[in-house]
Amino acid sequence: MSAKRKHILQEHQGPYPELLDNQEIVVILENRGSCLFSVYDVEGNTFLARLPSRFVDLIYISINSFVIIERYSSVIDVGSSKVLADIIHILSQQQVKEMRKDGVFPKKWEDVLKQQDQDERKGLTVDEVLEGEPENPNRTDTKFEEESESDDYF
Repeated sequence: MSAKRKHILQEHQGPYPELLDNQEIVVILENRGSCLFSVYDVEGNTFLARLPSRFVDLIYISINSFVIIERYSSVIDVGSSKVLADIIHILSQQQVKEMRKDGVFPKKWEDVLKQQDQDERKGLTVDEVLEGEPENPNRTDTKFEEESESDDYF
């Protein structure tokens, strides 16, 4: 593992970073592709944030994950969408717990965390969640029956 990637992993697993004046905590809404994520801030605004290449294929970002962003001073135009921020740090669950304990975490996000806690308390396993998923209509269910020994092809 290269030193750069090792440093990023240690930063992700270590204590939470201190927020600067131009940084804020947001929630990931969806992945738009090409390292672009739709995020939701405390004021209720939805906009695009760019994930730097140093995080790509190293740290997984799921929907409803918390990240620290730094807003641009000018808007970067990407096609018809506008990127307003860079993702600076991806918060792990342990870092979020520490921030809540220290009172640094925004109170607005407590509702999101309560919803996540309720989902975890339901105790559903991945198999139970996938049971409700419809089957893929493009795949045929092939069932093989045992052939008897009397069926010879020669």
